[in-house]
Amino acid sequence: MRPGQTAGERGQFTPWLLALLCAYIAFVLWSDRNYAVGERLITSAWVLAAILPPILLSLVIRYLRWHLLLNRMANRTSVRAGLLPYLSGFALTASPGKAGELIRIRYFSRLGVRPDVTLAAFVFERASDLVVVLGLSMLVASRVPAFAWVTGAILTIVITILALAQMPRRLRFLRSQIFRVGPRWIARPAGIALRGLSRIQPLLGARTVLKSLLIGVVAWLLPSFAFVVLCMSLGIELPPLVALGIYPAAMLIGALSFVPGGLGTTEAATVLLLSGLGAALPDSLAAAVGIRLATLWFAMLVGAGCVLALDMPRRPKS
Repeated sequence: MRPGQTAGERGQFTPWLLALLCAYIAFVLWSDRNYAVGERLITSAWVLAAILPPILLSLVIRYLRWHLLLNRMANRTSVRAGLLPYLSGFALTASPGKAGELIRIRYFSRLGVRPDVTLAAFVFERASDLVVVLGLSMLVASRVPAFAWVTGAILTIVITILALAQMPRRLRFLRSQIFRVGPRWIARPAGIALRGLSRIQPLLGARTVLKSLLIGVVAWLLPSFAFVVLCMSLGIELPPLVALGIYPAAMLIGALSFVPGGLGTTEAATVLLLSGLGAALPDSLAAAVGIRLATLWFAMLVGAGCVLALDMPRRPKS
């Protein structure tokens, strides 16, 4: 993927995002009509507003990990300069496979970061998040009947990534073969993933991996705490440790569904987990919709704002 391509490719994700937005609005309207979800969220509006700063802080913390990864690959950029380019990726985080987040290539290229380095950081970040979210999900593992299968799937993905990262030459050969014989809609995302995998070897040192995981734990605990606070405001009483694991577990299930943004599947998992703990269905739906508004949709709004800021025409210096 060349840096110049990314701006034009933004439009390719627009139909996906519009379809997802329409489907989500339809779901919210249905749940409000049948279970008064909107009324419940309005009564908790002050809580939703209060949890937005911690959610934003979690995004910033994730950026600090990204900055660490770039430095590890000898790409020295200032912390301040890279913040908006990183956050811009969340504008398209609900795209298929989160591939839209690679819009960061466009903006980090302006800072002198090569596209393959951004790809490597993206792949490593995804793998690191899978491990962190899996670990936090252990708090609610006994409540998920198929959790053993979920664990096996995640570990298989992570082990495959680590194994492939040790074979950069074979990855390059495989990538060329996919582009030669595969259909474009498969070849392009597969080629992106393989190109990123071929560059993550410098990130696999013990200190880098440990720091990445620790930063990830802090970043993912913030929305987990926010979810617990939201549940409390809705009158949902949960065992403290189990409550912290519900949001990560639902996110994990949503990611494994391969639905863009985990839309629908993450909400369904949240409702099932809460209902299994004795929460009423209307309250469970309100909690599921509320936390997604405060995380996914808020992150997309932040990302869109960053894209607008970064693409704003600059006045020439007089």
